[in-house]
Amino acid sequence: MKLPGSLGGLSLSPGMIKQYLQGAPFPLSKQGLLQYAADKGVPREVLDLFGDLPEREYRNADEVARDMEQMQ
Repeated sequence: MKLPGSLGGLSLSPGMIKQYLQGAPFPLSKQGLLQYAADKGVPREVLDLFGDLPEREYRNADEVARDMEQMQ
């Protein structure tokens, strides 16, 4: 079973997404989300997954997880 947001061997569960985005100053645009994650030291593979998200404003980590799940 494939988990939301997978790239190669990397899979991200909604809980992992929330952990990576803990403390993020939502709402954030996609670019703001990427900048926050990069500044926090999120692994490059995860940043690549976040980079595939739709361009929109995210109100919380749940919305990010939902969009990542729909990308499959």
